[in-house]
Amino acid sequence: LLHDLRRPAAGGLATVVLALVVISFLIPERYPEARDAARSARAAALSASNDVESAFTEAGLAPIGTSFAVERDTTQVLRQGPATVSIGDRRVGESPGQPDVRSFIDADTGGGRVEAPVVFVGHGLSPADYPPRITSIFASGDLGTALVGFADGYSTVDVRGKIVVLLRYLSVNGTQRDALGPDAESSILNAKKRGAAAIIFVDPELPKYPPTPTLRLANPYVRLEELLPVTEVGGVPVVVLSSKAADTLLEPFGIRPSVISGRIAADGDEARSTISRDLGVRATVDVPIARVSAHVRSLVAETPGLSAQRARIVVWAVKRPGAAHPVEPLLTALARQPLAQRSPFVFVLFDPAVAPSVNARQIADSIGARTLALFLVVDSLDGGAVQFTTPFGDLIPALDLYAEKAGAAHIPTTFTARLESWTWPGAAPYIERPAVLITGNGGVGDPRADVAAIIGYLAARRALGAEELPR
Repeated sequence: LLHDLRRPAAGGLATVVLALVVISFLIPERYPEARDAARSARAAALSASNDVESAFTEAGLAPIGTSFAVERDTTQVLRQGPATVSIGDRRVGESPGQPDVRSFIDADTGGGRVEAPVVFVGHGLSPADYPPRITSIFASGDLGTALVGFADGYSTVDVRGKIVVLLRYLSVNGTQRDALGPDAESSILNAKKRGAAAIIFVDPELPKYPPTPTLRLANPYVRLEELLPVTEVGGVPVVVLSSKAADTLLEPFGIRPSVISGRIAADGDEARSTISRDLGVRATVDVPIARVSAHVRSLVAETPGLSAQRARIVVWAVKRPGAAHPVEPLLTALARQPLAQRSPFVFVLFDPAVAPSVNARQIADSIGARTLALFLVVDSLDGGAVQFTTPFGDLIPALDLYAEKAGAAHIPTTFTARLESWTWPGAAPYIERPAVLITGNGGVGDPRADVAAIIGYLAARRALGAEELPR
């Protein structure tokens, strides 16, 4: 390096770099009007009302159908209380704010109360469930290949009509046979197809899952419940436990899931022989669900005069009754912004009550063949800074830039979310569409004015012809 710096060309290179820096400061900012739009949206959000429907009307926005409301009366299967699990004299249950116990209720599982003998199947490994798939000459990363020769965890116990305790396995580790474990759903369904009456699924990652997706982690159970909502009262009840909660139930039987690794060595004990056994006691799994009636009402409006083929940006604001910082004033402020009215927008106040995926599909049916190019999903606006979450990495540079230009307190986005666990409230019909979840970073604070400024800035850039936004 020192040798190169002494060469005559080094001075010329330094001059060029310095010139580029100077020129970058002298070039006028593109779309300076967008900053004005951001300030206007921020001010409007601080004084806006909760009456979204009136704001849509006053702003001259067009309804998707005969009115802004997309509503339905429905009956739906819902949780009716906390899930509980007891084995012998030990008992654990769901409670608000604690992450160690949760029921898992989707179309493939269910609810109800089951009292039956309990069996422990370890990680429920069965090579028959995962036939080898040759993906390269080394079969690198294939679970079926990694499990060749493993002991079958179901071979020594009969799980039919019984409550099955199953540990999630995260990966198989070996010199030539490393592979990630299956997703949680596959493990649960493998126990179900063998006749389990109920399932206690131990997931060591459970306490780490956040309420909404983050840059690195999302809750797979929330995603499945939204994409595959339960439709019938009954089924196979499933309760997911952390290792800590499972220890409470299983320690009297000499089983401590917290010390049983979720990563199995290809030459380890569980690979050679099963640790499954009948515990010789009865257990009770109770997941209370019932069919209830509800009225669901979302609001949808769009910029008038657009053809169906025109690419639209969707502001999808999630209604949360009783929220400390509801989204309604934010949506009202954005709808009234002149530059937002000049951009191809669809504004949605989404009601996630009862069954978010069903509600979203009803909205999708109303929207029809309109081209929806980008979703800005606004939810959980608590905290002192704005946070962006998305698996679509190409959206991140622009969003961080918009936040900076709009003067919004935000957390720079350094990671993309995992696509396989990506979800947002109402995502079911649009799960593959480019989307970003805009939330607060949690804690004390109200970021709604900052969110309004960011979206106001984006709307202005789109109205002014910015190339990076869908057209």
